[in-house]
Amino acid sequence: MLHYLRKIQCLRISILLIFMQSLAEADLTFSNNAFSLTFGDDSKVSSAVSTADNDELVLDHLLPSITGWRIIEMDYEDMENSEVYNLNMTNLGGNRLQLTAPNNPNFIVIVQVTEAARYLKFEIESVSNTGQTGVLNEGNGLYSDWGPYSLEFQMCTEGNKFHFLPLDYMTITNHRRLGIQDIASWHFLEHSQNGGEPMGAIAVYYAETDAAHDDILLDIWGNEASLPIPNRANNNNWDRTAAETWLNQWKTEFADTSSMFFFMDGRTDLAGDLYQAVDIAANLGVNTLYLFPNVWRGEYEYIPYRQSNDGLNINIFPNGLSDLLALRQYMEAKGVGLDFHYTAGLIGRLDPAYGASNLHPDLASWGTGTLLNATSVGATSMDVQVPAGFEVATVSPWDTYQYPHYYPYVSDVTIGTVDVRVGDELLIRSTMELTSENTYRLQGIDGLDSDLIGAEQAHAAGETVTFYYSPW
Repeated sequence: MLHYLRKIQCLRISILLIFMQSLAEADLTFSNNAFSLTFGDDSKVSSAVSTADNDELVLDHLLPSITGWRIIEMDYEDMENSEVYNLNMTNLGGNRLQLTAPNNPNFIVIVQVTEAARYLKFEIESVSNTGQTGVLNEGNGLYSDWGPYSLEFQMCTEGNKFHFLPLDYMTITNHRRLGIQDIASWHFLEHSQNGGEPMGAIAVYYAETDAAHDDILLDIWGNEASLPIPNRANNNNWDRTAAETWLNQWKTEFADTSSMFFFMDGRTDLAGDLYQAVDIAANLGVNTLYLFPNVWRGEYEYIPYRQSNDGLNINIFPNGLSDLLALRQYMEAKGVGLDFHYTAGLIGRLDPAYGASNLHPDLASWGTGTLLNATSVGATSMDVQVPAGFEVATVSPWDTYQYPHYYPYVSDVTIGTVDVRVGDELLIRSTMELTSENTYRLQGIDGLDSDLIGAEQAHAAGETVTFYYSPW
């Protein structure tokens, strides 16, 4: 009897295991009020159906090549040599997916899916290149062994009605191929593992009309806390209603805008002329006065150099902020708004708070080394020893704008990499050449604020060398 009971028990366990295996390998569908997406066990989107008319929108002939989930090992020198790892899918239950690479079992990705009323949220829970869920190989620091890899999700549908929206700054989305191909990619996942950063998430939504598109965006903006919201520190009740109220207020204030540009060339009474320009704008019915940085900041470059990012031109505003507020009050009485060009948070090389004389530790850098030999004042070349695994920052060519999902943001051609700190001095170098193993020669070195060619200070061997990203 006991023998038969054991047989029955084993049979039940076998049936359960077979059932669980078939469940894990079966197609998986996520749906909401607007559409449904079905994934095969190869992690590809096998079906995308609109609820309203039951239309199938997946382009079948593109399924084998450019749809679903995959990992790409980037070759930034030659994109054609990048290696693609297709991923298989396992249903973990609870709307969680496990993605694994058949040709590299060390790759494991966990994705959490949320079925909102009119969009699906795909949130990266963890990535791994060690065969252990959520564990990355640290390599030379900051999980650098994951650095060349990018996780990617693609859909190819007809009608230009499916859309991807990035829900945080770790996610890049791109819309290509005449509106049929949507791409989401995650290049920065090694940084996510460093603590405090999101892993990355997208919202996938379907909209038949422009009005429906905008309405769904309000849903997403009101629901997803990871998205930026106005005045977050003092806004504790953000939802769809609050988002719609804010948007309507913005339309009232800014949707109908006309601008007058004010230039100061040849002006002797800058403040007086500025107030006169306000009067002229008001008389013409122009509701905005637009000031370029050479006017409001007092520097001709769009990017600050000596001034702080919010520094004011003392020739127009000798008392600083109080003069600016007085101008703004006068303009408000006249019904004229004030716009400043280029107020993005960029830091000038001689910024008084963060620049050369007081370099802030949080300035973005891409590597460090050690000065190999002592140098004197006026030096135009320096030898720097770097640690094993050091990589020179990659600067992408212009044509990579065609493929933004392939390149990390920091390698954009508009990002500079020539700023270098030696000891306490910020310098600019022209070239950087590998002269021997782990040694680079910096040439064309120059200081920042002097007629002297080369470094303005002498430096001792062993001083720390830091390589910076810059907005120049």
